[in-house]
Amino acid sequence: MLIVDWGTTSLRIYKIREPGLVEEVIESRLGIMNVNNNDFSSVLSELLNPSDMNDQIVMFGMIGSKNGWHETPYVQAPTAVSELINHAQKYSWASDSESITPFWIMPGVKLEKSDGQVEVMRGEETQIIGFLETEPTFKGKIVLPGTHSKWISIRDGYINDIRTYMTGDVYSAVLDSTILKHTTLQNCEPCTKSFLHGAELSSKKQSITNLMFQARSKVLNHEWDPSEATNYLSGLLIGHEVRQELASNEDIRIIGCGELSNRYSAIFSYLNHHADVIDQSVVSYCETTFKSLL
Repeated sequence: MLIVDWGTTSLRIYKIREPGLVEEVIESRLGIMNVNNNDFSSVLSELLNPSDMNDQIVMFGMIGSKNGWHETPYVQAPTAVSELINHAQKYSWASDSESITPFWIMPGVKLEKSDGQVEVMRGEETQIIGFLETEPTFKGKIVLPGTHSKWISIRDGYINDIRTYMTGDVYSAVLDSTILKHTTLQNCEPCTKSFLHGAELSSKKQSITNLMFQARSKVLNHEWDPSEATNYLSGLLIGHEVRQELASNEDIRIIGCGELSNRYSAIFSYLNHHADVIDQSVVSYCETTFKSLL
């Protein structure tokens, strides 16, 4: 089976031979916004071997959005995670001059709240399917860090609530397009002390935009260097996000990988709340559920 995580800026293909066993991962920067003329079929034809076309192919993420290959409607939440598979849409493409290759695209999830707010997600719900194959009785929150991090409340196999935070987007925009770009760095080594100092100040009731300005004034005052200011800003923004969601006795899992997931984990540890990090390859356990599409 091939499980294709096709997002806005990147593409990841998991080759699965049995649940939880990833034989190979193919990664590409050809997210949907980077594909010329929306020629998604050519991207797959270039990345996959001819023998791969005989496998079941299931896609999820922004590939099913209005800007993707085929728009797949949202499923309304609250919804049973097991119900999502019933809304996968089947399509096909001519992988060569003689072969027609079928594939499925998973739906996204939409939640219209009583206060008028609307939440949507595409991709994270499929990672949750894989996670619940490993922890079917999980009750609590799952956080998926990213440009737009998602906090998803799960109970009895249902997606009950979704909250999106633009923390990563704001962080990037601040480093790229504000006065703080002159006293911070696009890339720097982690500095735990500065990062946790930001996390500590995220508890203050004063405006977060006021606290963000310290990433400039402290450098101008020769108290911090740009690396310290950058780590402080990251800790401040992630700390502010985590504090909005943290409940004392709630079970939490982080699904992701790399430095960003480690940063979220460090915030939880700093706040004396344990949260296991689950590698995003947990999506490979979807293989069991996806077999029902055959």
